[in-house]
Amino acid sequence: MRLLIVGSSETHLVHTLDVSKHGVMLGGLRADLKIGDKIEVQYHHKRAQFRVVWIKSREGSKEKQVGAESLEPDKQLWDIEYSEKADEYEQEE
Repeated sequence: MRLLIVGSSETHLVHTLDVSKHGVMLGGLRADLKIGDKIEVQYHHKRAQFRVVWIKSREGSKEKQVGAESLEPDKQLWDIEYSEKADEYEQEE
C-alpha cells in the first residue's frame, strides 16, 4: 500500500494495522508528518484522502504509527464489511 503526502510528490510504503469506515491506522511509516496533514492512501488501484489525527513513534525505531480520519468516508478502499465497534484511530492511548 502506498501513502502520498498531499501537496508533495513523496510516496511511502506503509501497511494497515486497522481500518474502519471512518479512518485507518497505519504502520511502517518513515516520513515526517504532522497532525492535520492530508494524506492519500492507495490500495491496488483505489485511492482515498485522509487527515492525520495522531502520530506515535516506535521506541528504538524510525518507524511511526499514524491514525488518520477519512475525508471520503463513502469511498470503499478495502471492500470489507466494517464492524460497529468504536474507531480506535480517533484516540491514542
